[in-house]
Amino acid sequence: MIDVLTFILCFCILLILVLAIVLFLYAYLHTKNYVISILSDISKYLPNNSEYEYSEIKFNKFEELPDYHSDEMSEFLIYCNMATYNTYGGYPVEYPAFMNPIKTLGTGKIGQVYKVEDAHALTYILVFRGTRTGEELINDLDSVQVSFTGKRDDILVHRGFHRLWKDTILPELDNLGDIFNVGDCINIIATGHSLGSANSLFTCLYLHGMFKKMGISCNFYIENFTSPRIGNDKFISYLKEKVKHVITHINIPDIVPNLPPVTLSTLGSTWIYKDFDNIRQHDIQMGSVSVNHRLDTYLLSISKDYHTLSGSVPIWNYPYRIIETVT
Repeated sequence: MIDVLTFILCFCILLILVLAIVLFLYAYLHTKNYVISILSDISKYLPNNSEYEYSEIKFNKFEELPDYHSDEMSEFLIYCNMATYNTYGGYPVEYPAFMNPIKTLGTGKIGQVYKVEDAHALTYILVFRGTRTGEELINDLDSVQVSFTGKRDDILVHRGFHRLWKDTILPELDNLGDIFNVGDCINIIATGHSLGSANSLFTCLYLHGMFKKMGISCNFYIENFTSPRIGNDKFISYLKEKVKHVITHINIPDIVPNLPPVTLSTLGSTWIYKDFDNIRQHDIQMGSVSVNHRLDTYLLSISKDYHTLSGSVPIWNYPYRIIETVT
């Protein structure tokens, strides 16, 4: 009698395990698409939200491209990022006379390419927006690390960011050389907000290698805003080796720069993320997770003539400081 009960009990346990595995596989194969579909449906209603529209884009105050490493350049690049969001949301943008939008990058208008007409050297500005669709959000959450170069297993980056860049932006980069008028020197200024920060870094690193093979002399300057962590220490060192001027603006009350965690444990592996080296640290508390993440919150810290944010007043706004200087 005991043997029969033992057999039945073992059979039931085995059956439960098999059902659990089947349900897990079903969920793995189908849930992601369901979540993407739901989030994408929600995102359809977001373009009318104020977070898509930045009403105070004071581009016309700039008569020429500001100097690198200046507050004026930081302010100018914030406006560039705002313009990219507005373009995605279908809102009109009035650009400075010296700035000409010449190309949209990626499906869903992930990035914009601008040509600066009055610079001494040929200058192009690459701007990448942050997360706005359900599929992009799913990629944001995929924090497992993969090799960036495909050749060195020690240079690791966020898998979701890298996959999105490879699927939407990389296919267009080989043809991007067609828009550059090759001269003695080309300046590339890249900037991004949130998820766009990863796209700006990956794009510059790719173009660095592409231009080197083509024999094109190019200076890269990257300035990103509220970037999440993107890769491990080897990736940060690799970035510093290839691109000398990388600046990252971070607002302390903003939770995005603290993601993913420095130590990310997954089943069977532990991934390490490193912060960026050259940081402009801001401390602006608006009393809202989403507003602390907005671009115009950074203007309150950087711009001397920007005093309002949709009628909101900061709970506190301390002067920003440089964590490490650019070398």
